Amino acid sequence: MSTKTLGKIAIYGAVASLLGSGYCYKSIQDNIAGAPYYRKTMSILRNHSGAVEVLGEPIRSKFLSLSSYNNKMDGYNAQLQIPIKGSKRSGTICSWSSRKDTSEEWYVEKVDLELRGSNRQVTIYLGSDDKSTVDEFDN
Repeated sequence: MSTKTLGKIAIYGAVASLLGSGYCYKSIQDNIAGAPYYRKTMSILRNHSGAVEVLGEPIRSKFLSLSSYNNKMDGYNAQLQIPIKGSKRSGTICSWSSRKDTSEEWYVEKVDLELRGSNRQVTIYLGSDDKSTVDEFDN
């Protein structure tokens, strides 16, 4: 084989590898975003009037950092740090969820909101009750 042919094979192989990696990354992100603990967390955020007021609508989530030690999921516990963006501000939602058995539904235990530029986390959900509002944040 000539060097030119080997070079073409290497380039096509690299392109195929990059496309495959991108597809896998997107598939993993979609699987996480479709999980009940993720959907429930985002629903809690979008239904919290103080958070919606501070962030602005629409509130969108961004890709999770798959390499972050703050994102841990197994069959019984899920701890997520979800980057979010509203029309006014952006930040991070931290969520803790659990279940006792894999046949049970996920229970969201706590949801905290941290706005970009702020070093404080405000609990917007604790168990089944609203714990506090986000009005404490400086706009």
